[in-house]
Amino acid sequence: MNLHWEAIGLYFHLLDKSYHKLLSYDLCFTGLERYFFILWAISKAEKPLSQQNLADLLKVDKAAIVRIIDDLEQKGYIKRCYNEEDKRAYVLTLDKKGQRYIKDIQEGIRNLNEELLFNFSPREKEIFLELLRKAYQNLSQKPQSDFFLKFLEKDKIID
Repeated sequence: MNLHWEAIGLYFHLLDKSYHKLLSYDLCFTGLERYFFILWAISKAEKPLSQQNLADLLKVDKAAIVRIIDDLEQKGYIKRCYNEEDKRAYVLTLDKKGQRYIKDIQEGIRNLNEELLFNFSPREKEIFLELLRKAYQNLSQKPQSDFFLKFLEKDKIID
């Protein structure tokens, strides 16, 4: 089998596009076009996420995260609450629509992951996830302080 290593970025790009297209199609009834992983992360976090935590997790700048949060808040999916530990900051929680759809979002992600990994053995699934994590760490500028990696480890999001 001749692997085209120079196309690895294209594989990731196409996989990302396909994954999100299928997830959006499966969850179209929620009224969300995207941002499913924002609601997922808010629901899975051990303690409430701040806007800055979310920006760090998604690797987007603060201005972009504020626009996203404004949109999701206006539509009733999430709400900002004052952070009891730091009154200058907000933490994010699920609002009524977010609470209504979070189980559907989690199930949609779970179902799509099963489809993605359909022909993988249990060992291949473990190896695939470990290799993805390793590849991400290789490209992360500061893996020891990367919020995404800490989020996954601390909260045991990946089983």
